[in-house]
This record gives sequence, structure tokens and C-alpha cells, in this order.
Amino acid sequence: MSQSLNKIDPRYVDGARSSVAKVLRLDSNLNSDFRDLVSVPAPVETTANNQNINLDYSQEFHTLILKHNDTNLNINSLPDSKGSFQVRLYNDTGNGVVNISNYQNFCWVGQAPGPTVLIPRTKVYIISFTYYGSYSSQYPFLKDWVGIFTTEVA
Repeated sequence: MSQSLNKIDPRYVDGARSSVAKVLRLDSNLNSDFRDLVSVPAPVETTANNQNINLDYSQEFHTLILKHNDTNLNINSLPDSKGSFQVRLYNDTGNGVVNISNYQNFCWVGQAPGPTVLIPRTKVYIISFTYYGSYSSQYPFLKDWVGIFTTEVA
């Protein structure tokens, strides 16, 4: 598995969400005075073809390891809250096809991946999601979600 899955880039850390119960994971030489703490859940592996993976911003970072074919990502908001999170997608042995089920709800900044993303074998792709609140019902031309799609360079 790519060693980069264990690194968290401090540029993505939001110190406002810190908690003493959370752990900072950085593969760097930062000293112990670096106070930003983030919650990093364990990587999740796909367990079946056409599996549905539900993600929200209860955790700042998610790592999804593709071991099966045609994974469906469902991005969900939390009631009465706003927030951001990042998903790192690593294609281990699957076909690398990831379907973003509610793609039409997002305003994509920069590179727009399309509703289906193909991740090459052993590559790591990153998608960052931010939920700003439910505005589209009142303002039809605004999107509730913003997405940023990038490829991680080893």
C-alpha cells in the first residue's frame, strides 16, 4: 500500500475543530507545539462489487481502499450543521470505478471529475467536500456542496 496514505498534509487541517480526544497524524518534523488535532478514522476497504459507501463530515479525513469493482460514494450532510472533509481514494485491486451518486448537488472548483471517476491501479486521488447548508431550495442557482478533485503526487 502507498506510504502516502499515512500522511496528512497540515494545509488541510482546520484547527477550529480541535478536540483533546483527537490525534494528530503527520509524517513530518513538526514539533510538539503544533496544536492542530484532527480525527483520522481507519482506512475502509470495499468488501463487495457495487458497494455503497456513505460518507459525511463527522470525520475530517477518510481513506477508501478499492479492492472490488464499481464503488458508489454517497456524500451526506449532517442535520443542522456545516462542515468539510477529505476523501483519499486508493485503488488496490479493484477496477477503480467510483460513482458519485449525488454528483449534481456539487459545485466543482477547478477540475471537475464527472459523476464517474476512474482511479488507476496503485494511484491515490483526493476529493474534498464542503457543505455550506441548504440554500438550493431558496436560491435555485446556488449549490449546497462544493467539491475539489485532485490527484496526489507521490
